[in-house]
Amino acid sequence: MSEVLAQLEALRQTGAHHRDPVRFAYLESFATRLAESRRAPSQKHQEKLEKALADYRARSDADDDESQGDPATPRYESPLATLLTRLRGDGEAPMELKALAPIREAQARQQLAARIQHAITHVPGDAGPLNAHRQVARALAALQDINAAQYRRKLGEIVGTLDEFFEILVALQLGQHHKPIAILNSEHYYDGLIESLQHMVDHGFIEQDLLDIIIIEDNAHDLVEKLSKAKEIHIDFLALKAKQRDDTANKIHQLKQHGT
Repeated sequence: MSEVLAQLEALRQTGAHHRDPVRFAYLESFATRLAESRRAPSQKHQEKLEKALADYRARSDADDDESQGDPATPRYESPLATLLTRLRGDGEAPMELKALAPIREAQARQQLAARIQHAITHVPGDAGPLNAHRQVARALAALQDINAAQYRRKLGEIVGTLDEFFEILVALQLGQHHKPIAILNSEHYYDGLIESLQHMVDHGFIEQDLLDIIIIEDNAHDLVEKLSKAKEIHIDFLALKAKQRDDTANKIHQLKQHGT
């Protein structure tokens, strides 16, 4: 057994044990058990160990010959050696363990939540009502209170409804129709939209006359009754816009005079 152990040590010194670490550890353990056994090793066990060692040496020599003859020829690796290489990241991208997947997902959700909260709380103080950052922050703050399923359902409902509402409102401004526009603010659902419109009026982005013509009720019966009595809307928004520009110019002129 001492001769076999010496051969194994010689292989280790040459680095051959890296070729198949598991197989090499098996050979060393096998040889050590036979050497330390109180009983004389059987002929069958000796032959088995010698044959296994010869096979390992032959494979190692064959790999060395192939690598010397053609550097591009990949060396043989056992499945475990391939797995260890991937886990270390020495070759291809390391393989993700299934047990880590939920942890990675939880970390990603936490990072996303932190980024969303940062976006909500760090809105520029001088941002106008139509500032993209402000609008997105408001939407994110509102969406935090609903789950993913509600979000997908409401997103399809709300975005489509807002698109239709503003499309009809713009068409009224352009004189493409003269029909009244109404909002059924059931349970104050559209309070945020109404406040945003009023905020735009206060900052001169839209005219008060445009907001005044929108019929807003929280009761369907009252809304239908007002719509039935509503008349066609004929407002020259271009003239109102021109008047607004004139008023603004006059205010600026007065401020300049007051400053001088």
